[in-house]
Amino acid sequence: MNVSESRASWKVLLLYPLSMLILSPILYEILITLDSGLLIVEGFQIFLLLLGAIVSGFLAYQQKDKRIFWLWAMMWWIVLFGRSINWGRLIWPDYSRDMFHVIAGILIATLLMPLFVPKTRRAIVKVVRIHVLPFKIVFVLAGIFIAVDQVEHMRFPFSYFQTYLNVQDIDLLEEIVETFFIVGLFEFIRYYK
Repeated sequence: MNVSESRASWKVLLLYPLSMLILSPILYEILITLDSGLLIVEGFQIFLLLLGAIVSGFLAYQQKDKRIFWLWAMMWWIVLFGRSINWGRLIWPDYSRDMFHVIAGILIATLLMPLFVPKTRRAIVKVVRIHVLPFKIVFVLAGIFIAVDQVEHMRFPFSYFQTYLNVQDIDLLEEIVETFFIVGLFEFIRYYK
């Protein structure tokens, strides 16, 4: 990758935090007027997470040499999906909490087990070594992830937004900011593809 391509990729990546800072207040003002604004955002997040799993599954089918890596990536998307629906608690609220702990354990185990099997671990490491860890993407997404945490706990600088924007529903603002993080995860697919 030459310098101009590197700068271009930084420009694309910096669109995520910039759009988050500009669009989050606007989306908040629009969605706060709707009775189901939070459900709309969470539904969109679920759609994105399932789309990430589908795209990763398609790439596993398409790229035979990276199949194990893409199947493992697909599991990441499924685990994030599971977490977003509280491991199923949002769909089946009447079941015991123990059942949801089992579901969470199974999903996380399916994510971790390939790392304990030498053949699959080598296949995953091979792809990561060839493409090297995309520090630009990690850096930008870590920044957005920190922003999600800052919004959730209303720390600086978002504590100022709470007063300035008259934020009534912190959960809605948090989910909006979190959506930018989820969209940013698709950069990993673009990078490894």
